[in-house]
Amino acid sequence: MDPVKQLNLFRMIAEAGYSGMELSELVRRVGIRLNECGLPVARLGIGFPTLHPSFYGFDVNWIRRGDEVVRSQWQRPTGEIDTEEFDSRPFSYMRARDMDEMLVDLSSNEPTRFPLLETLREGGATGYLATCDKVTESRHVGPLNVFFTSWTTDRPAGFTEEDLTIIRSLVPAIGVAARALSADDVAYDLLKTYLGCNAGQKVIAGSVHRGAVEVIDAAIIYSDLVGFTRTADQESKEDLADLLNAYFDEMVGVIRDHSGEVLKFIGDGMLAIIPYDGDPATAKEALDAAAEIILRTDALTARRETDGKLTAEVSVALHRGELLYGNVGAQDRLDFTVIGPAVNEASRIEALCREQQRRLIISSAFAESATTEAHRLISMGRFALRGVRKPQELFTLDLEPGALDLPHSAA
Repeated sequence: MDPVKQLNLFRMIAEAGYSGMELSELVRRVGIRLNECGLPVARLGIGFPTLHPSFYGFDVNWIRRGDEVVRSQWQRPTGEIDTEEFDSRPFSYMRARDMDEMLVDLSSNEPTRFPLLETLREGGATGYLATCDKVTESRHVGPLNVFFTSWTTDRPAGFTEEDLTIIRSLVPAIGVAARALSADDVAYDLLKTYLGCNAGQKVIAGSVHRGAVEVIDAAIIYSDLVGFTRTADQESKEDLADLLNAYFDEMVGVIRDHSGEVLKFIGDGMLAIIPYDGDPATAKEALDAAAEIILRTDALTARRETDGKLTAEVSVALHRGELLYGNVGAQDRLDFTVIGPAVNEASRIEALCREQQRRLIISSAFAESATTEAHRLISMGRFALRGVRKPQELFTLDLEPGALDLPHSAA
């Protein structure tokens, strides 16, 4: 390769690292540029570890035919790993054997142990190179401290020694740029997972100053697993974690489906909001979400009973009020959350569920704003809430008979 072209390629890779370019676009541009410089790369891929609850890494592959970029995620295994299937993937095979590089000649008919390489050979590939570079222990992200690349050519004679020299020189530069470009994605994935989508976006955009809060008007959904403390004294930690995860999966899915934000889990409870943005349909969204939490967790309970797993009853409070939304806490330990009397009132209302043996209780503040849904509400009478000066009228929802009653054993 012409030295000037090679230098320009290095410069392009370095500039990509701080340009905000999409990682997929970087891989695509490197592949195209190498072909323009006379190195016929038919397929170029990189693989990276990440931090995410559902998958442990990802790869991005550019395919010259069709100028296509494909991104896929490495799902975390849910059971025992199939060693034979795991070993049939080039990167897994290399990592298990601590290999830095694997070069395979695909120009002959000699079979390999890797289905991917056989597919590439059928598509006209004649050579395959994979590299595995380790990231220093203090700098790696997640359980995999490696960076993978894969290179495929369809030149009749395969890769030349000059090709391999150029590729090997490019790998560290691509690794540095790729880590820089993926850092924002990793950070946002973490913040989104632990803070929620909206709060995560605000934090990564720079809203990290302690005391930086805004006033929002929102429906507040406060839910709890009834009788969990008693169950926790009797069951294994694995069964308890499985119970919480299963019910939270359902509840979080409902909140997300109804344009809401889960702010935090408090033991076996969940605090979520659906902000009012002037749309009169927001009240219906919030009411539908509260009802759907009951119905979907009931369906989950039925499935878990059939499977002989632990089950729980869910109680929900639905309230509306002004909240302070933002950074609260100590100088070096902040929480992005909501605070204000309305949150405390929602907690007090949820606590009444046990006393009144109701699955869902709705505040008068919410009912007053849900005029289009008034026909769905049933008054429960006036109640005094601990810490709240005046008694208020509370409501429940007209669902199927018995759907909103708590069993006496859970009260």
